[in-house]
Amino acid sequence: MALTDENGYDLQELDDLREEINQDAKEKLGDNVATDDAHHLGQLLGGLSLGRKKVEDFGELVYNAWSILRGRNSDLDIIGSDFGVSRKPATPATTYLQIDANVGTVIPEGTQFGTADEVLFDVIEEAKVPEIATVKDDNGQDVPLTDDDGNEIGRIVVQAQADQNGISGNVGAGTITDQSGESIDGVIRVTNPEAASGGDEIESEINYRDRAFENRLARSDSTEDGLKTNVENVAGVLQCKVQVNNELTEDSFGNPAKTSHFYVIGGADQDIAEAIFHAIGAPGHTVGEVSKTVLNHSGQKRTVNFSRAKLQAVYVQVHIKTTDSFDSDNGIANLKDKVIEYDRTLSMGDSLLYSKLFEYLWQVDGISSIDLTVGTDKASLSLGNVAVDLYSLAYITADNIEVIIDD
Repeated sequence: MALTDENGYDLQELDDLREEINQDAKEKLGDNVATDDAHHLGQLLGGLSLGRKKVEDFGELVYNAWSILRGRNSDLDIIGSDFGVSRKPATPATTYLQIDANVGTVIPEGTQFGTADEVLFDVIEEAKVPEIATVKDDNGQDVPLTDDDGNEIGRIVVQAQADQNGISGNVGAGTITDQSGESIDGVIRVTNPEAASGGDEIESEINYRDRAFENRLARSDSTEDGLKTNVENVAGVLQCKVQVNNELTEDSFGNPAKTSHFYVIGGADQDIAEAIFHAIGAPGHTVGEVSKTVLNHSGQKRTVNFSRAKLQAVYVQVHIKTTDSFDSDNGIANLKDKVIEYDRTLSMGDSLLYSKLFEYLWQVDGISSIDLTVGTDKASLSLGNVAVDLYSLAYITADNIEVIIDD
């Protein structure tokens, strides 16, 4: 039998292989020879069939090894490495910390702050509180920032990353409030105005395959797709969106003429700046609130700018009624996984579609009815889509999903 046909590799099933080997034995030894498992010869033929099956399975792996869409395991890693796209390792979450402190207070690199659950974050770069800060009062007027005793203090924003890899570092906004280890004199309070993001386990085969294929379609060149792809290859980056202004005048988004504006979720600032610099064509004018210095191959300093997009936390409450086939041990976790599976198909600016959630939830066995509410305010959920702005990503974590089994 041919190894391939018009559909590609013709993988043989074990039963078919056994029958083929049995027929070969009868042709050589006679039609009356016993080939069933009750006889020694049949048992030997069964062992030969298992060995042949392993060869067939290996043959399929070899046949598919060259293909991004069909390659598996280390073969897929080899394909990706051939054109410079490696599987993303496990990464720590990153966020920005807002630190209120006395003017002149130095925040050393590696200073740790944490959550009440002891999820720790390390400051990436040393920073110094430069001057008295101002905030808006109830009337919208600028007034000096003060401590609890009324003393005027300063404020600085620094980037920090979790000290452990994985999704546990993707903590919510306002949760990093504790100094960990040796406290720093002069620090009054700390918080993270936005959720931490980018913490992940080692990239799954499915996600790596999709990204490698996207890289092949849009190589990391200076096209819009290439620029986006190059930044999304940075460890910890969830998504990137590029707004290019090719006109000689300011565009409708306020971007100056002939500039590129990158909006990025996740990843370390310096890594992102390096990726932009090495992908964008000269002169590569970039704009955005984050500014980093990179070195070209001649050692000359260049400035790269980009912006941080926003993760919009979305809350989901699911009421279900179940049947006898519902998995009492894993069913709730499976439902949460399905919600997250749909959410991860969204791109920046996409609305989270209420009806689409049902499509994913119904994929879990043992459910007779589903009632669902969603929203960006946990205390005010509703029936309907969740819309976000162009540079925000609707993002759901397992902690933001509540599943209730009704009687």
